[in-house]
Amino acid sequence: MRLSAILVFGCIAATAAVDKSTDFGMRMVVDAYESVCWYEYLKQFPNTDNSAYQKCGTQSSQIQADALEEADGTEKDYFIKNLSSEMDKLPSDYEECSSLLASATPDYKKASRNDPLKDGGQKNYPFRGFSKCLMKTLEKRHGPQALKAVDDERISGSKSVTGALLERTNQWRALHGVEPLKLLKDLEEAAKEYTSELVMMDCKYKKSNSNHPNRKYKGKKTGEVLDSGNYVAFKFADSGYQIANNWYNEIKDYPFPEGITEENIKVYGKVSRFTQTVWKNTEYVGFAYSEFTDCNNFVTVARYYPTGNTKGGFQENVLPPKE
Repeated sequence: MRLSAILVFGCIAATAAVDKSTDFGMRMVVDAYESVCWYEYLKQFPNTDNSAYQKCGTQSSQIQADALEEADGTEKDYFIKNLSSEMDKLPSDYEECSSLLASATPDYKKASRNDPLKDGGQKNYPFRGFSKCLMKTLEKRHGPQALKAVDDERISGSKSVTGALLERTNQWRALHGVEPLKLLKDLEEAAKEYTSELVMMDCKYKKSNSNHPNRKYKGKKTGEVLDSGNYVAFKFADSGYQIANNWYNEIKDYPFPEGITEENIKVYGKVSRFTQTVWKNTEYVGFAYSEFTDCNNFVTVARYYPTGNTKGGFQENVLPPKE
């Protein structure tokens, strides 16, 4: 029997009766599995990989949704079969948890005291053993700080998109030996103002006029970086990390050691977001993030002061990453 289901932040609201304990157990698995994908492939630094995260971090929610559409007593078997096929996307250490998925057992005697899953202390729901094993393995690989990060950012959702964007930006800057950026309210307000303009442009976006009063701070021009894309399917602060990673990944086209010169100016358009991200002389930033609700999209505006990407300043301000 098929039924409609609504997916909201990884949780399922089903329109037909499904065993409540099985539904709850699968939701705990989704929280645990997606949290592992998030930490292993996105939160970790500098071993962060947007592509690996997207391949790993979105599957369990869809499998849960499809399983509940069965609603004929086979949803548990469907869930086990299809999630088992996704386990090879995790590091090999997690393979020890596979037998617990296959059995759907609630039993697991090695659960971490730091386990962040919000199951209310229940011990008899299906798949509990698998979920607890995933969290314990994450802790063994990366320490209790990994579970704290999961609790703070995945389970509780305490970090904003712009908070993650600032954190990841400053991590990249540190890799190049330059000082972290500080948030500046005036720049944030200017970014928000322009974001509000962009969301009215029928799912299109363009850079602002550098001579517009909105681009000035203390009478001087500010730098600007924009981004747009379909990140709205990702929860919490995920998109902030992905945006910063995308900007930084332009490093692959940057011409070290000479930097941008008159001779290679054509490459500038491929690297300008990377160069502004790590620009040594820039001290302040303001971010704004908004969704294009009519076209399932987002827009991000970042403003920087002093501006980066100034002619003749690349060798001095875009330093190579530290060894």
